[in-house]
Amino acid sequence: MLFGFVSVVFLAAIIGIIAIIEIKKIDTADTKMYESVVQPFGQITKITTQMQEMRVFVRDMVLASDQEALKENYNAFMSMSVKIDSIMAVYQSTILTDAGHKTFDELVLTKKAYVDCMPEFKAMLNNGKTEEAKAFMRGEWSKVNKKMHAASEALIAQKINVGSESSDNNTAIANTAT
Repeated sequence: MLFGFVSVVFLAAIIGIIAIIEIKKIDTADTKMYESVVQPFGQITKITTQMQEMRVFVRDMVLASDQEALKENYNAFMSMSVKIDSIMAVYQSTILTDAGHKTFDELVLTKKAYVDCMPEFKAMLNNGKTEEAKAFMRGEWSKVNKKMHAASEALIAQKINVGSESSDNNTAIANTAT
């Protein structure tokens, strides 16, 4: 009788230890998913939104009624560029795949190319060449913007895939605990 009771207690202890180990694995996997998918997803979304805000500043430069408004929108554009760079620096540390690094590098290059268009655009506006500036904005600059947008969208898609894989892995860990 005592042997049976000790056997049940021993078996229950082993099951409990295994369950605790598996719960710790799930907790670790959940934390990893939060840090490598959820937080970065918010960051890339913010980057994409702020890139759109940069485009609004460009448009507002064309619509500016005076040099002061032109300067304000230029400064806002450049300030937003710095903000994006700081978020991108944080985001970069969360990239887990070679494809993610490659796409991120493409985003960095296209964002730089986008910002590098500003001096020429601003010079056109400062020299009263508004129609040329509009054509530049709708032509070459728009092409660069589309590449930048495509890279940010690709990063979003990659984070969704990483999140899906993490979720599947977490489910597999949970299934081993039951």
